[in-house]
Amino acid sequence: MRNRRGSATAPPRLPGAGALCYRLRCLIPLSCPPLRAAEDVNVAFVTLREGEPPEAIVGRFRAAVTRNGILKEHKDRRFFRSKGEKARLAARRSARRRRRSGG
Repeated sequence: MRNRRGSATAPPRLPGAGALCYRLRCLIPLSCPPLRAAEDVNVAFVTLREGEPPEAIVGRFRAAVTRNGILKEHKDRRFFRSKGEKARLAARRSARRRRRSGG
């Protein structure tokens, strides 16, 4: 792309390319590393209802974000984790689940 003076500029930032978006007073995790496949994408959306107040829309959107686990995934992907570290965390979680279930 070129700006008004004709010099080259960076292309516009796309979702998943490190941009943060604060829409509806809620953090939409666009700063995660790009996903590999389209089926991995978690999207939260709400359909506007007739005469619905904005506070209710925001509440339903936040509930959808929580239900889809978007913020949890964002927090998990914030920093790089090696395969070994992921395996250790998974083993630790599994051991905790076993202890809690009494098995």
